[in-house]
Amino acid sequence: MAFTPRLTNTGMYNSTWWYSTGNIYYPSYQLPNCTCYCYGRWGELYGSFQNLPSANAGDWYSRETGFQRGQTPQLGAIACWYSPSSSYYGHVAVVERITDSGIVTSNSGYYRPISSYPPNTPNYFWTETCLKSNGYRSSWMISRGYQLAGFIYNDLQPVDPGDLPSEWITGNRYLTVEEMQNNAYLFYVQMTRYGWTLNAVCGALGNIQSESGVNPGIWQNLYEHPDNGYGLVQWTPSTNYTNWADQNGYAWDDGNAQCECIATYTTTLGQWIPTTLYPMSWQEFYTSTESPEYLASAFLRNFERPPDFDTEPVRQQQAQAWYAILQSYDPNPDIQDTRSTMPLYMYTRLF
Repeated sequence: MAFTPRLTNTGMYNSTWWYSTGNIYYPSYQLPNCTCYCYGRWGELYGSFQNLPSANAGDWYSRETGFQRGQTPQLGAIACWYSPSSSYYGHVAVVERITDSGIVTSNSGYYRPISSYPPNTPNYFWTETCLKSNGYRSSWMISRGYQLAGFIYNDLQPVDPGDLPSEWITGNRYLTVEEMQNNAYLFYVQMTRYGWTLNAVCGALGNIQSESGVNPGIWQNLYEHPDNGYGLVQWTPSTNYTNWADQNGYAWDDGNAQCECIATYTTTLGQWIPTTLYPMSWQEFYTSTESPEYLASAFLRNFERPPDFDTEPVRQQQAQAWYAILQSYDPNPDIQDTRSTMPLYMYTRLF
């Protein structure tokens, strides 16, 4: 997963990562506050809230969370400082950059009262450099006598931009996080070729992650039957897609073919139906620069159209997370279009 540093507070105010009860520090210890900030920042990085401590900042490093810890900085790690004299509550921040001389962290700090427009409150957000020669401490930490306890490491594995994915991972099974990221990047590449904005790509991906785990070869509940859902968007019945694939000579589990079907066959199929809440046409959707969260809701209600919308907040969060990941990637690499017309019977069945 590519790491995208957060160096401004853009998009923080009213974001689910900081302003929902999924963040255990909201609302009692909401921003500005370092623990609330780090809890939300890791949610933003992972695309879901993680098992981080419910404690004062100075106690975070000593609490068991299941994440590895150490004394060497890592991108996305939570840096933890404590007060040996217990005069202060400590501080936590997220490592956004690593330089030869130290680290650049993103921060928030407790301050009350909160302004009517919270981002205007002092200590709402800032970045600072903590020099290695000073024990990875800034000047204000030194003045308080803070000491570095260490770093809590996230286990997200960055993708080497020089080794970008070129082949879809498929099969009637649930994919790993790394496999989903591989396919999400390829979806981004393909849909960009059809004129999609990154915002629309991520709005769709927020739904596709819930529908199929970004797997073009998965059946609904892993059960192969024509009446069940199939593929990236779980076309239901599956023949809504498989008939089209057969007519065009594509293997059913071909990710690039499914992207083509989404891009070119959605309106013909009648899959996209504008609603009162989201009265946009299909073209208006995929060329939109509305937020990924907004477009996730539009895709859910106009394309997927489930019987209820209980998963809408999750899909919005996932869309936001995909945007944070994909915005640093080039959607126009030198990748060959590898749509396959190999007969289905020649494919190895994984399950």
